[in-house]
Amino acid sequence: MLGTLNGLPKRVKFVEVGPRDGLQNEKETIGAEIKIASVGRIPHR
Repeated sequence: MLGTLNGLPKRVKFVEVGPRDGLQNEKETIGAEIKIASVGRIPHR
């Protein structure tokens, strides 16, 4: 199995896409201003 890992990076970064996917499920359309403000409140590391 180790032979199949040749050429792959040793580290990967997983990125959460919750704001995009979660807001798609809302019944009402949410404006860009509200989306931007909501994402801006999420703490970043």
